Amino acid sequence: MTAPVIRQFLGTIPDKGQAQTAFDTNVDAFLDWQALQFAPDLVAFGTFASSTAAALVAANLPSLTGNELDAVRVNAAADGVEFVDVTAAGWTFLAAADTAAQKTLLGIEPSFQIGDTITSARALASPEWLPSDGAVYLQSSYPALFAELGIVGVFNPGLKLSDPAALPANIGFGTAFSADGTYLSVAHVASPFVTIYKRSGDVFTKLANPAALPAGTGNGTAFSPDGTYLSVAHQSSPFVTIYKRSGDVFTKLANPAALPANHGFGTAFSADGTYLSVAHFTSPFVTIYKRSGDVFTKLANPAALPPNTGNGTAFSADGTYLSVAHQSSPFVTIYKRSGDVFTKLTNPAALPANIGNGTAFSTDGTYLSVAHQSSPFLTIYKSTTYDKATSFAVTNSPDVGLFLKTFIKAT
Repeated sequence: MTAPVIRQFLGTIPDKGQAQTAFDTNVDAFLDWQALQFAPDLVAFGTFASSTAAALVAANLPSLTGNELDAVRVNAAADGVEFVDVTAAGWTFLAAADTAAQKTLLGIEPSFQIGDTITSARALASPEWLPSDGAVYLQSSYPALFAELGIVGVFNPGLKLSDPAALPANIGFGTAFSADGTYLSVAHVASPFVTIYKRSGDVFTKLANPAALPAGTGNGTAFSPDGTYLSVAHQSSPFVTIYKRSGDVFTKLANPAALPANHGFGTAFSADGTYLSVAHFTSPFVTIYKRSGDVFTKLANPAALPPNTGNGTAFSADGTYLSVAHQSSPFVTIYKRSGDVFTKLTNPAALPANIGNGTAFSTDGTYLSVAHQSSPFLTIYKSTTYDKATSFAVTNSPDVGLFLKTFIKAT
């Protein structure tokens, strides 16, 4: 049997630096390839692998001739299997009270020990197996597993929240929480290019779109510390759109007189809301504004600029330092602010290796949002807190995909 071929994507990979029309076309082509070629090819390859594995097992079994009433057991010393006469012990084997006793009679040791994990397409049953998803259990319910795991780490990312009822329209590139954790913004492909949620407990409800939308794909977003202003860095002029919030309504402000030079990819406010930075395509690669009331005025460019496209930007908590993540070494450029002047510092001795998309914590660290490709385009997590004297959390293993889940041996 010949292995099925997994067809490769022959089109152009979507990239933030592409023009809006080309980017949207490439995204559509990539998603079509995933649904129409990649997924069916993986299913076909999985079927082939299962059939091949079964054939290999059958080919290595000893002959059935004369052994029709015998049992097959593992011969670890010979690294194979063998038939065993169970005529005398057969009834004892069948009367064994549990699986462990049956394995003892056959000379088979249990395959998994408490604390071992397994990835499977089947939903393994508790209490023997538990989902390896960071959930919390009483120490008294699973004492042996707790003895193996103890308290896992200081921060437990906890359980994934349910997706919002209304999802972003397409691939998410950037996300941000307001300082009080009430509002969450997501910058994404396809109109409205920014989606804003209001949180009530663990439920995130989409607000009405702003009356004036960003002009193109949203790549980055940020709230001012007091939650009054929201900036969206995007493709297409004006490359940054700034909103002012009143209640749950976000109203677009007039564009700054001097705009970023090209597609905006990242944006950030200083902790006091005075400064706004935009990382973008085309020199100077970062544009810095100073706010006075609702007016944002561009400052003079730093004397030393990032060497290439800026993808992200952030201020330190006290507003003294500004970092710009960008393409090309050194991959990050750090400035120190004195008044309205930003001066480049010496590059770190150990440089970053590469680039990322978009993620944000709420100020109190309770919620974590991740903007990503493929529906639902946004995943939200809540930190799990628990009494470490009486409870414990199991390990949190990421799902492999293709309907595969990870479980941990508990009893």
